[in-house]
Amino acid sequence: KYQKIYALGFIPALLCIFFNIKFSIIMLALYDFKKPNLFTWVLNKAQKIFVEGQRGKQDILKLGIKSDKIVIFQHWCDQIRFCYVPKSNEQLKVLFIGRPIRIKGKHIIQECERLTKGIDYEYIENVPYEDLPKRYQMADVVVVPSLYSEGFSRVVIEAASCGCAMLTSNKGALPELVKDFGKAIEPTPQNFAECLFKLKRYKLALEKIQVNTALYAAQNFSEKNAEVFL
Repeated sequence: KYQKIYALGFIPALLCIFFNIKFSIIMLALYDFKKPNLFTWVLNKAQKIFVEGQRGKQDILKLGIKSDKIVIFQHWCDQIRFCYVPKSNEQLKVLFIGRPIRIKGKHIIQECERLTKGIDYEYIENVPYEDLPKRYQMADVVVVPSLYSEGFSRVVIEAASCGCAMLTSNKGALPELVKDFGKAIEPTPQNFAECLFKLKRYKLALEKIQVNTALYAAQNFSEKNAEVFL
């Protein structure tokens, strides 16, 4: 009935194994594997293993998986819905979007806010999908201060498509994801404050960064990235 089965993570993969169904698996997180374990058995049952970028590939190579089974993919978003709009904020506007749990680093940006003046901060979570583009389009900078091995963040892809300057932590796949248009730093309040002050001070440079970020996103985060699955 079906030409291909894509298992989104390990639980669906186990179901495919249980029902003796051929499948490929899509890895949507980094696990920081150290050596072969039970996951090796599951992945070896898959026809293909789709991973997020080089960081994702290196993660499962440590399990002893053969590289010819691994396919690298890149996330994408709707480039019509998530599109660049010139910013018109009087003060630098910084957006944090995500769950208020410690590993997401919201407290780092809150402490950064106490260290800075003349910068507007907004913290949002659980925003309806249809409202997301306008929230990105209103921001000058989007911060992703994750304290764990973050995978290929959709926040980065959506925000970049809307022309936001990107400032992330140097954890997980974030440095690989933003290396061509953003900046990845050690996630401390002082480091974020220093970088935000520079963006606030050099407004023309910030505008150029925003335009270049949107252009990069249009070329690299579009629906053509889905072709790797087809």
